[in-house]
Amino acid sequence: MWFFLSFASRPDQATPDKAQPFIHSNGLSEVTSIEITIPEFNEKFSLPDLKTLGMLNVIDGNEHLLEITFDQFKQGHIHDFRPILPLVFKY
Repeated sequence: MWFFLSFASRPDQATPDKAQPFIHSNGLSEVTSIEITIPEFNEKFSLPDLKTLGMLNVIDGNEHLLEITFDQFKQGHIHDFRPILPLVFKY
């Protein structure tokens, strides 16, 4: 299931009255890439709009996995939530 909010915009581009704080204790500021691994992934099932985002990659792999990279992986840290969650943070 995909969710794409075409009307949404980056929070850091919100007007001052709607702006949210962007101070994170780890010093993270933005998501710079997302990679979704899906077993037996078939390209025809993906939404073409996803590729236009530029930072999203959907690939075929052995197991389900979501990898989210923050700030171009500048700090060189990895937090792997497996086996509890198929999720990896790179920052």
